[in-house]
Amino acid sequence: MPNIEVYGKEKKDQQEVINAIYAIFLHNFPEKFDDVVITFVNSGVYDLFGSKKPFVRVYHTNLEEAKQIAKVLSAYMDAEVMLLTAFFENSKA
Repeated sequence: MPNIEVYGKEKKDQQEVINAIYAIFLHNFPEKFDDVVITFVNSGVYDLFGSKKPFVRVYHTNLEEAKQIAKVLSAYMDAEVMLLTAFFENSKA
């Protein structure tokens, strides 16, 4: 399950970001659409000049898929990849 963490976006922008990421997944990764989750991290992200630098972090157990997802998302905002060594789905959900 890819987890897309969003850093540096304000609460008022969350629906716009969700819509953009969902559109990207529907167009580029329709087979992953039902598995993706989006997490917003309440944070300010700035460079040393004080400019806002929002980004997404793609967490996934499959490195190649994570890199593909991050590359496509980078057209929307900066993206980076974090590889997970395991994911255990809640069997009661």
